[in-house]
Amino acid sequence: MPLWEPQFLNRAYGFRPLAEPKSILGGREATFLVTNKDFINGASPRVLEILSKIQLDIDTLNELDYQVNVLERDTKSLVKEWMESNRDNIEEWIQ
Repeated sequence: MPLWEPQFLNRAYGFRPLAEPKSILGGREATFLVTNKDFINGASPRVLEILSKIQLDIDTLNELDYQVNVLERDTKSLVKEWMESNRDNIEEWIQ
């Protein structure tokens, strides 16, 4: 069964990507921030600059997704906890 990342099933069941040297399934994918036009049009250039710097690896996204969808953690408190534990990332993004 093909699965995608990020997704909590990968963390919950220890799935791993299969080696796919011929890229039959299309190779690796990317994730993107999605928002509406009103936000983009109303956001300051500084906010857009910061958002453009944010990068999270697949393992982190899988773990956060697992925490929310399996363990039913509150999203706001989980993000706050993650940010407190990853201040270096945050500082790099807001420089």
